Amino acid sequence: MKKNISIFLALVMCMLFSVPALAASSDSNPAEFVPLTREEYISHKADRLGISYEKAEALVDENIENTLAMIPMATDGFTPVGGWTDEYGVSTTYGYIEYEKPVPRTDSYMTVLMSVYTTIISAPPGRYIAEVDTPEVFPGSSGYYTLDASCNVSVPSNKQSVVLSATGNAEITLSHAKDMGLSAEIISYGQSIGTTEYLRYPFTVGATYRV
Repeated sequence: MKKNISIFLALVMCMLFSVPALAASSDSNPAEFVPLTREEYISHKADRLGISYEKAEALVDENIENTLAMIPMATDGFTPVGGWTDEYGVSTTYGYIEYEKPVPRTDSYMTVLMSVYTTIISAPPGRYIAEVDTPEVFPGSSGYYTLDASCNVSVPSNKQSVVLSATGNAEITLSHAKDMGLSAEIISYGQSIGTTEYLRYPFTVGATYRV
């Protein structure tokens, strides 16, 4: 009986200590990675740059090779012969990172969606960012508002995270702001275009995606 109680208490303790760890993992990576096929990723790059699929593919592969060359050549006392290749468990994932954040003082009616296409390499020493494309920022939810904003992306020298940030204004007509019950008191400023009055809600948002 005492043995059963001890086992039960041990299981309870394990569950209690495991919950904060899961929560910390979720909180530390607010941005989401959406996977794509290699073909989809390269096609997007070709369309954005206005080049052929073959040229875009060559650029992607060059960035992958450059990243593989900077990955530590030894892990747990093992050094790969000829560098990290598929035979040593190296894999490449293609996709895009996105992060949505509410505009302050809009009760989440207006949101900002940041997005950047990226390539991630998985190797025995860890996971690394091979390349990031030009970041984009959009209105994150449907509604009668637009964004006047810029988006930036950076990758630290260890290539193990992507930092996204955006700053600007969310713009909405005064009539729609009133319909949504939005505050018109604490805003950047208002302006009139013809007979329509617009309000601007300033924002600065950011997120770090750690691979």
